[in-house]
Amino acid sequence: MTEVLNQRAFAPYIVSWSGERPDTSTIVATRRGTIGYLNELPYDRDSFGALWARRPLRQGRGNPEWAAIHPQRQRRCMGGLLCQVCAKPADESDEGVLWLLDAGGGDRVAEGERTVHPPVCRWCVGRAVRQCPALREGHLLVRVKRPSVDGVHGTLYRPGTALPVAAGKGYVPYTDAIGIGWVLAGQLFATLRGCTPVQGSELAALWEAR
Repeated sequence: MTEVLNQRAFAPYIVSWSGERPDTSTIVATRRGTIGYLNELPYDRDSFGALWARRPLRQGRGNPEWAAIHPQRQRRCMGGLLCQVCAKPADESDEGVLWLLDAGGGDRVAEGERTVHPPVCRWCVGRAVRQCPALREGHLLVRVKRPSVDGVHGTLYRPGTALPVAAGKGYVPYTDAIGIGWVLAGQLFATLRGCTPVQGSELAALWEAR
């Protein structure tokens, strides 16, 4: 029981809960040459025209689903550069915004790398590492001078089909005028430029803040 209560208390802001079941509304091809919902509402799309996956906002209902990211909460954090764990403003210094990434791609963050993981505040670094298996295996802390939210990641559909058929997952930049109309967005992605690894005294201070 104590373990369950701890999981509920420390669930990151962006995770989905079991009481927030995904919406199963039918995806159709629209007359304007995009995918859409059969019962589409104005707030289903963002200002760039991307259609977003629907999930109810019932944070705290049921149990946290650690592998499932809530589309609207992730979108809020990434778009506003808020901490993915507590939803407060991410830590920022002269070197840039603080990002915590898994080290699956190596020991450095490539210039122009894309990520769907929102930034973090200094107080949530340790909490994020403890909660995420991928981060426990290896992680990178970087300051990002010029982050830019450039598009979405989600389920891709083949453009121009009368009956939309899902064709995998992927990134679609907002500059892709056709592709952005044929993706069911689940998360915003940011492009990371001006990356500086956190090290030395600052790294030690961040671990002390845990």
